[in-house]
Amino acid sequence: MSPTQCRSARRCNQITCATCCWRHANHVTRRFLKDWSEPFCAITLALIDPSQEGYRRARVEIRNRLDYLRRKSPVWRSFGLHLYLCADGSFRGIAALGGMGPQEVVGGLARRWPMTLRPISVSDLRVEIYRAARVVSTVGPHQGRYWPRRLSISPKRSLARSRLVPQPNINRHIHEPMPVVF
Repeated sequence: MSPTQCRSARRCNQITCATCCWRHANHVTRRFLKDWSEPFCAITLALIDPSQEGYRRARVEIRNRLDYLRRKSPVWRSFGLHLYLCADGSFRGIAALGGMGPQEVVGGLARRWPMTLRPISVSDLRVEIYRAARVVSTVGPHQGRYWPRRLSISPKRSLARSRLVPQPNINRHIHEPMPVVF
């Protein structure tokens, strides 16, 4: 189905369809703006081994590295990644830096993977996601849309403050025990 025929009830949901890719970028952007914190950056991570096995290994290594950094320093808990495997053998996508600066992110991740980080505004977020998703690799045994070609690590959510602070007892009525009758 061509992009001009892809509309409303007749969506093709293919990676190569520009209309469906733009729609996917809209869904991801809405989720980012709801749950993720600024500043946002466009990120490119170069894979050392661009094969399918290297891609799987890199996904696990990136997740493990972020888990390690989150245990080591609480500021990494607000960091999030949303990356797509591209046809050139690299990951491209968006990073939500949270409370960190670009130098901290490069220092934490660039030792293992060559990377570039470019700040973007909130208004350009959808366009950057679209650009990253448009060059997704269609090579390989994977079926479906973006799931097998994507790596998404969301920022850790902290418990709401109201759940941490004990709430005062609203019901202040004192219930006296029933008297015992002999």
